[in-house]
Amino acid sequence: MAHCLLFLAPYTNTTTVAIRFTENGTNKTANISAGSRYLRGDGDTNDLAKALSDALTAAGVGTWSVSVSYNTDNTTPTANVTISVSGVTSARILWEDVLTTADGMRWGFDANTATALSFASDTNPTGVWMSDEPYTEDTPRDARAMSQVVHQNGATTTTTRGDPHQSRRVGFDFVAPERTLLEAEDGLGSSVQRWWRECGDGHTTEVHKLAMANDMTVEDPTTTTRLGGVLWVLSQRSAESWEPQRLDAGVDLWAWGLELLEVVS
Repeated sequence: MAHCLLFLAPYTNTTTVAIRFTENGTNKTANISAGSRYLRGDGDTNDLAKALSDALTAAGVGTWSVSVSYNTDNTTPTANVTISVSGVTSARILWEDVLTTADGMRWGFDANTATALSFASDTNPTGVWMSDEPYTEDTPRDARAMSQVVHQNGATTTTTRGDPHQSRRVGFDFVAPERTLLEAEDGLGSSVQRWWRECGDGHTTEVHKLAMANDMTVEDPTTTTRLGGVLWVLSQRSAESWEPQRLDAGVDLWAWGLELLEVVS
């Protein structure tokens, strides 16, 4: 079975952020505490979807839920978020309200919703990037701590350099170069520019290996689908040398590779 790689950058808020919303015509405020969370939709403690549903439910009288689905269709957003509520007759989320301090784009909303009981994201959430083709390379390596013996002025000192960590070399192919090379495709969350800005340039990310279906949907990301079971960051060497390469002058097929380093706390 083919697999793609999903990159999820965290939404990190150092203070509590607020979301203004209405239930049955009454204005209310939901609060999300400080923390770093990822838009997986699996209900784990650091799941950004769960953080939103818990906050809305705690602040209102209705029961709120937030679901996330991912796909590799290059004509639609990579991630689709649906927010629903039961137990009320009407609701609205006021992402543009002056008292809303949470970034609605992290869930794919860039404007106030209409009055309804279910709300679908209107754009690709920020901090999300997925390869539209199966990845072509995944080479894991272990890097051990290095000790260096230093002799100076008759004294011997042993210095430990670095920590044990994993590193991986991963690669991708792309059939449509405009998806990776043109800023115009940035809105789909699949351009090189977007990946670099939100997931690649020194950002700590979750990388998920997800099975791809024939209808362009992929399995849901969870803590168990994380590549290597750890967090990753782009290596400096890879950042300095990386760029997409055309595989064949006669074929519209492009490829790029990068090296990921485990984040060691």
